[in-house]
Formats: sequence, structure tokens, C-alpha cells
Amino acid sequence: MKDLKTLAEFKAALKAGRLIGSTDSTLPDAIHVPPCAALSEAAWETKMETHEGKKGRFYLYDSIEDALGHIGDRPCPKCLKGIPSLRGFRGQWGGR
Repeated sequence: MKDLKTLAEFKAALKAGRLIGSTDSTLPDAIHVPPCAALSEAAWETKMETHEGKKGRFYLYDSIEDALGHIGDRPCPKCLKGIPSLRGFRGQWGGR
């Protein structure tokens, strides 16, 4: 797991289609797969610049197992709509 501390790191993770987790003090934590409407540059700026990471952060994961261990089984309702659980994807993500 890596804390995405810079906008450049966040953009690189998006471009690579990597698993990204988001934590938030007002919204449910979630695991995302880019492209996702919740993973915008504006969202990153709000969390990391406006609120200085105090109300939420973005994380990069190497595997489903890492994401499940950190955030729990919380697929994003936008990009993973209709997927009730990520547990069935264990070992199927191809190390992304």
C-alpha cells in the first residue's frame, strides 16, 4: 500500500489503471478501479490540498488482498457498480 501524497503520483496511478482506495470523513471509504468519477483531480485537490489529508486520503494497492486488508470489502458504487463484493476477485487482478 502506498499513500498517494502528490498529484503526480495520483495521476500516474489513474493512468496505469491501478487499484485506488479512498478514505473520507464524510463519505464511505471505497476501493476504485479507474476510470471512476470519484477519482478526479478536483477530489484529490480537495482532500490533499484544501484539507491537507486530514479528512481523507488516496492509497495505491498492489493487490485486492492489500485493498481488502486496508479498506475492507467496500467496492465503489460508481466504478464497480453491481459488484457486491471484491472477495471473488482475489488472485484475479493480475498484480495491478
